[in-house]
Amino acid sequence: MKSFDEREKSQEAKFAFDREIAFKIAARRNKRLGLWLAERLGLPDAAAAALAAEVVAAGLAGGDDAALSGRIQALIEPLGAAVPEAELRRQMAGLLESVLAEFSGPA
Repeated sequence: MKSFDEREKSQEAKFAFDREIAFKIAARRNKRLGLWLAERLGLPDAAAAALAAEVVAAGLAGGDDAALSGRIQALIEPLGAAVPEAELRRQMAGLLESVLAEFSGPA
């Protein structure tokens, strides 16, 4: 029975670790997405940091990339800006690739 309990605890720890890594990957990707967006919109440093934080928070609200894209469009609309959906999705995919590469480390 002890072996079963140890295996269960090991699996719970791995699940918690995997969830933590997934959270960090998403947060890092979303922060970089916000910074890219701020640069594209020509925002100054303070506004860029604020927008990046808002994009990270929007990602924490849950949902998939389509939902995040919609929230981002709502964030930048008051700035009088818009980014085509396809461009935003390409940037999301590219940033995710680079962040995943960082987390996987050297092969």
